Parts: sequence; structure tokens; C-alpha cells
Amino acid sequence: MPPSVISDSLAVHLFFASFLALPPLLNLYFLFTERRFVRLAKKIKLIAPAYYFLMAVTLFSGIILLTMLGELSLGLGMMVVAWLGIFIGEIKRHKLQKPISSHEEEMQAHFVIWAKRKYLLDLLLFLLALGLGLKFF
Repeated sequence: MPPSVISDSLAVHLFFASFLALPPLLNLYFLFTERRFVRLAKKIKLIAPAYYFLMAVTLFSGIILLTMLGELSLGLGMMVVAWLGIFIGEIKRHKLQKPISSHEEEMQAHFVIWAKRKYLLDLLLFLLALGLGLKFF
């Protein structure tokens, strides 16, 4: 495989992966500033497709890079684990958020606390994957 193809693929992967921190940051901002749950839920739902898109692009570009490199290092393995953790957390967030109605204040408060933890963990996993990727790549 020509080195330019690998470096171009890595550039695409890093470009989209660099934006992966934006959806959790925006959602954390909304979680800490928005007081009305209905508006908060709409804002989080608005950000979700962008988050899914960025996750899909990084997954597929990562798979392409992995097949080009032909080996799974510790850093790449941790990136896969981080991606899976974020993805599973987003599915759980969707399942928790969907059934909450506008008059269930206890469930809303539980969701907000859970979502704050989830998006902080997403950022931590992103930074961990980034650090390991830079160290082992």
C-alpha cells in the first residue's frame, strides 16, 4: 500500500475524529444551561444525528485504516473500546430519554444527571482514545 494512501486516510480519520468532541460539549452546555426539559430534549435530539454521523465516519475510516495497517495495536484496540462505550451510551441515552413526558419531573431530573455523567464520560473516552492514538501510532 502506498504511504500516501495511508497518510491520506489517516488525515480523513483525524479530521472527522477531531470533531467528535463537539456534540458532547454542546450537549453538556445544554444540560447545564437549559432549565426546561422539553427544550433540552429537543436540543439533544437535534445534535444526535451529527454525533451519529461523526461516529459512523470515524468507525468506517478507522476500519479502513486498520485493514491497511494489518495489525491491531494497544492504541487502536483502546480506540475501538472507546468508540463502543460511546455508542452503547448513546443508545442507552436514547432509550432513557424517549419515554419521558413533560410532566414527569423525577424522571427528567434523573435523566439530566445521567446525561451529564454520560457526556463527561464521552469526553474522557475521546481524550483517552486520542492520547493512546498519538502515543501508539
